[in-house]
Amino acid sequence: MKKIGLFLLFFIYGCFLGQELKSNYVCSYKLDYSINGKKENEQFIMFIDAINNRSFFQSSINYAKDTISISDPLQLASYESDFNEKILYEKKAFKIYENIIDAKLFYTENQSLNWQILDKIKKEDNVTLQLAKTNAYGRTWYAWFSKETPIDFGPYKFNGLPGLIVSVVDEKNQFIFTLQKFKKKSKKIKLPNESKYKFASKSNFNQNRFKIQTADDGVVIFNNPNERKEWMKNLEKRYKNIPLLDIEYPIK
Repeated sequence: MKKIGLFLLFFIYGCFLGQELKSNYVCSYKLDYSINGKKENEQFIMFIDAINNRSFFQSSINYAKDTISISDPLQLASYESDFNEKILYEKKAFKIYENIIDAKLFYTENQSLNWQILDKIKKEDNVTLQLAKTNAYGRTWYAWFSKETPIDFGPYKFNGLPGLIVSVVDEKNQFIFTLQKFKKKSKKIKLPNESKYKFASKSNFNQNRFKIQTADDGVVIFNNPNERKEWMKNLEKRYKNIPLLDIEYPIK
């Protein structure tokens, strides 16, 4: 009986530990991107637990919303990110969490990036960088990494190189991640409560996101079927203009 009680104690303690990440490094990345022909940028933050090979990445806007107490709902609504994925990397796999309107969904994805390390080398701020290439998430990407910082982490769902990723850009220059800051910092980060999220396969996750964001909830009243059809087409058009970093699975 004592053994069972002790086992349950360790199990509960292990589950509690799984809900947070204790970092020893913190990175910030800037993402430059285009939406509807307009250039935009957004900041991201990544907490790294290099000892246990874990990381947690999300938009700085959403990080602030999760950690800063804001009582005014109108003030909270003024902070909006174009990228609502929260990405936990552990046990050589990614867990991607996202709040999509009123739905909370997540999917898992094994680490499987096949990097081709190229001969191109350059120096920036006295740091030696090397170029690598991969095909992932529906695009071809190029990453500059530094062996001088020998930890294999990077922004979004990029890692697995023999050094910290300093920048990542797709071949069309639509998305450009650039490292802004990197420093040692010990900090406990609360992770998403997985029990509040519904699991879906990656393909179903994308299908569900599309359906939720283009749903006819009965609020709009149409005079005829053609009017509703045109309204739905415009919703789909707006959805396709969302700046998605991962387009591996089509929405339809």
